[in-house]
Amino acid sequence: MANLNVDDDVVFKSIRGYDDSHYKESRKESYDPDVVESWSSEAKDIEAFINIRGKNYKIRLKKDECPLQVATKFINENNLHFAKYDNIVRFIERHIADKVLPEIHELFPFEEYNVDFNVDVISLRSKLYKSNELVPEPQRLSREDIDKVMLLTKFPEVVTQEQFQLLNRILNWNDDFKIPGLELFSFAIQTGGVSNEMTDLVFHHLLQILKLEKPHAISTLALKTLCNYFYLKEGAVLMVKFQKKIFNMVEQAVRSCENLHAFTSTLYMNYAVAVFKHLLVSMGAYCLSLQKITQIIKNPHSMFKLFVTIETMCIRHTSAYLTFKSLNLYSTLVTCKEHELDYKGNVIFKKLLKRFKP
Repeated sequence: MANLNVDDDVVFKSIRGYDDSHYKESRKESYDPDVVESWSSEAKDIEAFINIRGKNYKIRLKKDECPLQVATKFINENNLHFAKYDNIVRFIERHIADKVLPEIHELFPFEEYNVDFNVDVISLRSKLYKSNELVPEPQRLSREDIDKVMLLTKFPEVVTQEQFQLLNRILNWNDDFKIPGLELFSFAIQTGGVSNEMTDLVFHHLLQILKLEKPHAISTLALKTLCNYFYLKEGAVLMVKFQKKIFNMVEQAVRSCENLHAFTSTLYMNYAVAVFKHLLVSMGAYCLSLQKITQIIKNPHSMFKLFVTIETMCIRHTSAYLTFKSLNLYSTLVTCKEHELDYKGNVIFKKLLKRFKP
């Protein structure tokens, strides 16, 4: 029977109890059908044999069981040296865990970021006209200029320098009048022609809005726009580069504005998607901030999204699970019992309590 090498002395021998079609597809060159003795996509747990220094050891993994806990139990039961711990964890995650772990909730967008580009373009044009009439005369634009900047809603391949300058003027209007400009840029992020210069300039403008805790409507729109930033490759890079600064600002802003709760949960979900897209998100800073946010958010749907994010990260990312464990996430989750949860949120909430209960 052919072996699949995991490392120099931990060898995969055989697996039972799950559908191996995905595994066969990903390992066409080294796959040997003799490795598979009995397959069942309905199985609730699986069994494998690991050969360590010439001796076979049986290992079992049940549904909902954490690979880290399985590895620890396996080492203790077989009196193995903990120097093998990391190798065994990697073996479980690579060959077993993804076959038995619970399915990720359909809400979690592994492939795409959670963005919101809904805007009434006709209404937006009217609001720009109206705001333009109310700003001080030196800041006003001609109707022709507003029409030029509104062309951003037509998805141009290139955004001209003139359009960029006009939008920048609008974004520098007084707080009472800049909302239409923010709405326009939040929508225009979809445009392939948005330049790096514009992306960078508006990004720091948005951070300033959150830092100064501007009126709720403006802060909410700024946070929505930051969520949309993940849509752009350059925008995602900025979000990751300034992640700690953003976490701190959002933590402060969300305490004083419940309107931010919905987009806050979206923001943290997008950072989780960025992790799965292999961007350099700091797991320590992210998990700590997410735990703090979980204590603040009270909107049922927003809490549901946060719980889905935490559960997904724990199931699919060992580092996240260990970090949450070290932060004693259980004590934070207990305080959430007082919050009003819908049925879906309550189901995942109970799973998390069970997962992190000491």
